[in-house]
Amino acid sequence: MLQTIQPLNNWARQNEKWLARVLIFCAFTLFGLGGIFGLEGGVPTVGAERVLAGEIPYRDFWTMYAPGHFYLLALLFAIFGKHLLIELIAASLITAIACGLVYRVIVNLIGARVPAFLGALIFFGAMYNTLYFKTLNSYVPAIFLILVTLAALIHFYKTGQLAWLIGAGLANGGLVVFKHDVGAYTALAIALGLTLFHLLQAAPFRDRVRLFIKHSVAYALASLLIALPWFAGFALVAGPAMAQDLVIFPLTDFRYARPEAYPSILPIDLLAQSWVMTIFNLTVYFNFAIPSVLFLLGLGAIVWALKKRDALFAALGATFAVGFLFHYSAAHVQINTHIVTMSLYSIGLGSLLYNLLTRAARAQSLAFVRILGLALMLGWLLTLIGKPLYLARENLRGANVELKIDKVAGFRVSADDASALTELTTFIKNVVPPNQKIFVGLHRHDVVIISDVMLYFILDRPVATRYQELHPAITDTARAQQEMIRDLERERVAYLVLKNIFADDVLESVKRDFLKHLPNVGATDLDQYIRANYTLTRQFGAYAVWQRTSK
Repeated sequence: MLQTIQPLNNWARQNEKWLARVLIFCAFTLFGLGGIFGLEGGVPTVGAERVLAGEIPYRDFWTMYAPGHFYLLALLFAIFGKHLLIELIAASLITAIACGLVYRVIVNLIGARVPAFLGALIFFGAMYNTLYFKTLNSYVPAIFLILVTLAALIHFYKTGQLAWLIGAGLANGGLVVFKHDVGAYTALAIALGLTLFHLLQAAPFRDRVRLFIKHSVAYALASLLIALPWFAGFALVAGPAMAQDLVIFPLTDFRYARPEAYPSILPIDLLAQSWVMTIFNLTVYFNFAIPSVLFLLGLGAIVWALKKRDALFAALGATFAVGFLFHYSAAHVQINTHIVTMSLYSIGLGSLLYNLLTRAARAQSLAFVRILGLALMLGWLLTLIGKPLYLARENLRGANVELKIDKVAGFRVSADDASALTELTTFIKNVVPPNQKIFVGLHRHDVVIISDVMLYFILDRPVATRYQELHPAITDTARAQQEMIRDLERERVAYLVLKNIFADDVLESVKRDFLKHLPNVGATDLDQYIRANYTLTRQFGAYAVWQRTSK
């Protein structure tokens, strides 16, 4: 059996804690500074406001996400006030703590600080690339809880103390509350790891089976203790709408509603007209290619650990590999956050491989192995900082006006956006009473890509329909549009704000692609209703205000 990793002494432990705190502070500062440019998101923000108003996800407003983040953000708004800065601080802090957790997990796993530090920086870069640190979306607490789960699991494998396994199960249950699909991926990956861990023990077979059953049941019950009451409560209140929004749509039409081209594993179509975009394309390519390469190399580390009957590394390697595969598959439907989790698991696999190689290498080749491993991590890190640096340059050039609007004051946008939003907000506040509902839509609804959900929060007016988020394959169908029309009629909504985001030729092209797999999109019910009952009153940049004319 391979030599076990020596635990850190008290002096080293204190140093690890301080270094982790420095990492968290620096990450939090950089996340926060980057977050003030632009107005990202809106789905969690407006969802939290609706929760504060007493509305229930699925029953009262549409969402395809597990609802934990709505309630977390609603709690923060209730305590600190409804300002977008509260959301940015919370999201940045949780993500920064996750960076520190990456460092601690790798140190606890392999006992090496330099790879752990670089791994944390790589995770920071991967997260920064997605811009998901700007909002308290479902992924921010989810990735944090994945790391909490893994940290507790490593402690269980090392100490055998059941409390750590129960802690991991509780964290996994919390993960399901925030992101149910990722929670399921994590549970299945850990289940395989637990199986290997017990198979590779030296105890008699019957004892191994007994312990495996005991540990598996403890983990499952701990997870269900958190997740089951939560979702059972929503199922009772929301009824069939919950199953349709949370399970059926994501498993059926969603894959065609968010078609994103996953980058080829081959370096093709990277050259662009400008050298800046060529470098940008190269960094994106390596951001996806390196995790896949580390995954393949990590499979070799798992085989090695199995051969040496290293239960700890075999179990964790299997967990990392299966987790990677789940997110790799999901990323081919929608890339978004999955590439971050793929990067996290490949960091874990790379750390295992690095440790196995350095422990097995002879003295004369040890330095070479270390240099090669660290060079790969540094190269990966360099490819990850390309996009943030490019975006920082663009933000400093374009987002140079600070907003003075109450709930988003301090955030910076372009001069044109600042002017349009300021004038629009002033107009709406003058003509729409505080508790009167409005509708924020698009200049056409027969095909939907994205919508400006954040505008409800900026204008500080409640949502008139069940659909604050205009999602493709949902709000461009006749069924949803008829429901929205009924809501608009019931509320007698006086003003609509319709934003022109995409040109008509782009929308027509997308519509043709959608119709290949989504025959129900293309509904014009809502557009016909708007033109029959409202008239264009004012225009503020991309925002058109329509006023009700019918009695």
